[in-house]
This record gives sequence, structure tokens and C-alpha cells, in this order.
Amino acid sequence: MNTSAPSSGIRTVTREELLELLERGDDRFRLVMALNEWAFRAKHIPGSEQFNTAQGLFSSLSPEDDIVVYCTSDDMPASPSTTLLLITAIQMSVDTPAG
Repeated sequence: MNTSAPSSGIRTVTREELLELLERGDDRFRLVMALNEWAFRAKHIPGSEQFNTAQGLFSSLSPEDDIVVYCTSDDMPASPSTTLLLITAIQMSVDTPAG
């Protein structure tokens, strides 16, 4: 997959790469819309998920998942913000020993 990896650690996936991921049918692939439920109902990519709370988001996703977060526009800050929250939460769960 050809992706750019800025210093934030967030990679950008092209439309073609996203289509390839969707067609692959991998159970570990999760497509998450970063906007609210109203926006999700109005317009979303089939097969994507939307979470109303951070708790729902964090409890549903795993560090082993291949996660793509998206918005409906490049100008919207929701996707990068949600991605950074996910990276932080997953890193915390990976770095925190059980027990």
C-alpha cells in the first residue's frame, strides 16, 4: 500500500487503496466515520462504522485491527482528531501491563 506517513504517524490512504481494502474482505479491517450519527445516516461508505462515544469507539476497536478513519471532506478536522485519539488510546492499552 502506498501511503504517506507524516510526522504525526497518520498515513493517508488513497481512494484506490481504500477500495482495495474494502474488497479484500479482511475481518481485521475497520472503516470508521469520524462524524456524528446524523452525518453517518445522511452519507457514509457502506460497511463503515460510527460510534457515538469515545468509550464505544475504544471498546469496539483493537490494536490488531487495520483501522481507517474518514470524514466526508478533506477540510474537516474530525478524522485526524479521532485518529490521534485512537492512536493514544491504543498505545496506552499496549503500553499498560495487565494485572
